[in-house]
Amino acid sequence: MKKDNGVGARMIFVLGAALIFGYPLCPSHAYAGLENGELSPTSDSVRVEPATASSSPRMQIYMIDVGQGDSALVIFPDKRTMLIDAGDRWAGQSIINLLIRLGINTLDILVASHAHPDHTGGFYAVISGGYTTSSTKAYACEEGVWSKMKWRGVNPGDVIYSGGGATATCYAVNGHIIDGTYVEPERNKNARSIVLDIKFRGFDYLTGGDLTGSGGRPDVEDPLGDALVARGVYIDVYKVHHHGSRYSSNLCFLEEIMPEFAMISVGAGNGFGHPSKAVLNRLNDATVHVMRIFQTERGAGATAPNVTVADGQIVVSTDGASYSFANEGPKSAVFSYGPYPVDEYVGTWPMFGRN
Repeated sequence: MKKDNGVGARMIFVLGAALIFGYPLCPSHAYAGLENGELSPTSDSVRVEPATASSSPRMQIYMIDVGQGDSALVIFPDKRTMLIDAGDRWAGQSIINLLIRLGINTLDILVASHAHPDHTGGFYAVISGGYTTSSTKAYACEEGVWSKMKWRGVNPGDVIYSGGGATATCYAVNGHIIDGTYVEPERNKNARSIVLDIKFRGFDYLTGGDLTGSGGRPDVEDPLGDALVARGVYIDVYKVHHHGSRYSSNLCFLEEIMPEFAMISVGAGNGFGHPSKAVLNRLNDATVHVMRIFQTERGAGATAPNVTVADGQIVVSTDGASYSFANEGPKSAVFSYGPYPVDEYVGTWPMFGRN
């Protein structure tokens, strides 16, 4: 049975968080006039300032602009690093350029979500560039040797990283869900995608490659949502599956994970119509109602009033109690949003408990 997570309950949560913790009061309707971090002339929206510097350990997630592909860099609180996917073969240099700007010389973990070239093509350049060592661990749907790297398999429930209060846990791979449910991928490589919950204290980021759940494709999303809810996992930021394809991010799944924000890795002028109007409508459905949708590029599909285009990297930074968004890159639009309280408080404050 799906949870009844209405907009009213969410607004009570945001008001309570603002009053109790002193966070900026930024109700969801205030985002309607924001585009690329600026107020529109007719908007009464509130401009949200970036979080102040803190000595607290932080985790950062960079959704890397690799065009029509997928890649994300996670910098854990203990400064260890994980690269999830690497875009197509032309994207390797973009990833390397970011690593240079950040002063990162070694990647500790690599994850290939599934065997499609727009997710794995850039690994060769990164590995050939000397950003891995003999101690770098590489995970994929299946064991194998490619791009000069030995890749190991992963199973649901595996914690592929733990340190500094942060974890990265596999919730699904090859159609197998952490609760024992199995969905036959039917030769669909997208359905085999590795799904990770990247957690730091109360913050949860869900990433699942091109996982399927709609349009006649194998529905791995619904049982995944059930498993997350059963384990009390509340998603703060959702990396939208399959670049916003209509074959993913079904409404029942979104109603279960109830993300506050969504991020889409997509290429300008792509030939797939990503992101699709159907997915943006689902993210903005009254039963889900994400506050804001961030995109690396404009895409070639639909848009919505609460979409912000980075034209560069989207950066999420969190201390585990709150999180904020900014962007990075020489050609990026300039924006910053936050800080926002993590969704975990909904589960720990009785007055804001989910139904």
